[in-house]
Amino acid sequence: MTFSELVQRSFEYFLQEKAGEVGKYIMWPSPAEQEVIARQFEDQFGFPGTIDCIDGTFISTYKPLEQQQHYCNRNRDHAVIVQAVSDHQMLF
Repeated sequence: MTFSELVQRSFEYFLQEKAGEVGKYIMWPSPAEQEVIARQFEDQFGFPGTIDCIDGTFISTYKPLEQQQHYCNRNRDHAVIVQAVSDHQMLF
């Protein structure tokens, strides 16, 4: 499975679980907006057919009182994971 397929499956799972609330959290660009975004991604960064980027980071946190193992990253630091999607203007 490619990373792209994994992201797609994860997204589909999220949509199924939060079907009634999706509009609160996720706003997909209209077809016209997708064309503009894709053109600008290609012009600015050389990525054809791209309408968004996804990235993640760790945000350090204090050691929680409960379920500490869920907050340890690979460096054994306590942190939460943030994953975000942005457009060509780096807007979430």
